[in-house]
Amino acid sequence: MGQILAANSEIDISQPVTQVGKLLTEWKWRDTLDVFKRFWRIPSTYGFFLSKNKLKELTVESPIDGLEHQIFSLFSKGTPPRINALEFLCAIVIYGKISWEQKVKLIMRLFDNDNDRALVRDEIVIMLNSSLNSISCMTKSPIPSNKLSVAIADQLMSQCSSQSWISTDELLFWTHNTREVYNLLHSYENLTTPTIVQLPPLLSPIKTRSLTPNKKVSKPIVTPKLNIKNLTPIRQMMPKQKSMTERFIKKPKEVYILVNGEVFTKSWALELKRTFKKLENFKHEVNTQAFGAVLSNIPLLESYANIIEDMSIIHEQANFQEILEVCCGGATSDQIKVIMGWIEENEAKMQEKIREKAQREAMKKLSEPSIRNLKRLFEIYDINRDGFIDYAELVECFKHIIEEEYLENVLRNFERDHEKLFDVQEFIRIMAPMFSDIIL
Repeated sequence: MGQILAANSEIDISQPVTQVGKLLTEWKWRDTLDVFKRFWRIPSTYGFFLSKNKLKELTVESPIDGLEHQIFSLFSKGTPPRINALEFLCAIVIYGKISWEQKVKLIMRLFDNDNDRALVRDEIVIMLNSSLNSISCMTKSPIPSNKLSVAIADQLMSQCSSQSWISTDELLFWTHNTREVYNLLHSYENLTTPTIVQLPPLLSPIKTRSLTPNKKVSKPIVTPKLNIKNLTPIRQMMPKQKSMTERFIKKPKEVYILVNGEVFTKSWALELKRTFKKLENFKHEVNTQAFGAVLSNIPLLESYANIIEDMSIIHEQANFQEILEVCCGGATSDQIKVIMGWIEENEAKMQEKIREKAQREAMKKLSEPSIRNLKRLFEIYDINRDGFIDYAELVECFKHIIEEEYLENVLRNFERDHEKLFDVQEFIRIMAPMFSDIIL
C-alpha cells in the first residue's frame, strides 16, 4: 500500500483539503466512534451505495447540521450520483484523531464480512480500493488503478502470511512496518485521549500482543511528502510473528476456477449475481449499459465493467447466464455449470435462512390455542402413532389445508426433505408461518 500511497508524488495525502461536518483531523476518538457506529452497518443493510435521500434518512438524527449534504458533495460518484459507504467510513477512520492501532482494527472490522477476525485476498483488495478512494476524495487527488491494489494485496499476502488469509495481528504488523501507511495513520493520533474506551460488542478491541513494547510516543509524527522513489520495503515476517495466526480460526481457501489461465472466484460470481438481481426486470434481464455502469463502481467487479459496456453495443438486454458467459470469456459449459452451482447453492442457503427466520418469528406470535390445535393436527396425520410424520404425510396435510394454487410454492421449500421425519415440534415450526393467527 506504500507504493499506492506514493503513486502521485505531487499530492500530500496526509493533509485532507476537505471537511466532513468539522475538519476530520480535529475529531476525537468518541466523535469518530459515534459516526462509525451510526454508519458501519450500512454496507450490509443497504448495499455499498447510497442515494442522497437514503443518506438524508440515515443522518436525520446526527448532531452535525447538514451532514448529509457535506458527505454527498465529497463522496458522490457515478450516474445517478451515489456515495460508496465503505469509502466514507474509511475516510472517517483514516483521518480521525485516534490511535493507529484502533484505526487498523476498525478498518479490519469493516471489511471482515464473516466476523472471523481475518481477511482473505478479495476482502483485502476491497479494503485497499475503498481506503485509497477515500483518500482521493479527501485530498482531491487522482484515484489509483484497481490493478495496483490487486498487486499490493498479493504482495501483502505473500510477505505477511503463509495462509490464504491475513489476521488482525498480521495487518497491524504490516502497517507498523510500512512507513508510509504507518505515518499516515499515526499523524493524527489524539495522544491526550484515553486509549482504553469501552466499545460496543461488535467493535470490541481484539486482545493482541503489543507490537511496540516499552515505546511511548510523546508527540504526533509529521508525515513527510511522499516520494515513490523513497519507499520503505516491508520487513520479512519472522517465524515467531507467523505463529500468531494459529490463535485465529483458519479460513478455507478461496474457491475458484481457471478460465483460460485467469482466476474467477466464487465470491466474484456471488457478487455479480447479487448486483444483477438488484437491476433485473420482470423478464429477469438487465440493461447491459446500465449494468456496466454499476459494475464500474464496485471494486470487486470493476474489471468487468468495460466488457459489459462493450456487450451493450450488440445486446441491449441480457439475462444472467449471458452476462456470466461474457465475463468468463472462453469458459466451457462445465465451468459455467460449476459457477451456476455456486450461485444456486448460495441462494438455497439464503432461502433456508429466510424460512428459519420466518418460523422463529411466527412461533413467537402463536397463541396457546393455536399450538394445541396444531398438535391435534399432527396426531391426525401421525398414522402409525410413532411420534413422527414423513414427507408424504406432510404433503397430504398440506393438500387439505392449503389452496392448490399455493401448494407448489410451499412444497418447493421441502424439496430436500423426502427422506426426513418430522416430530411434533418441527411440525409446529413448519406450520407456524402459515397458521399463527388461525384456530383450526
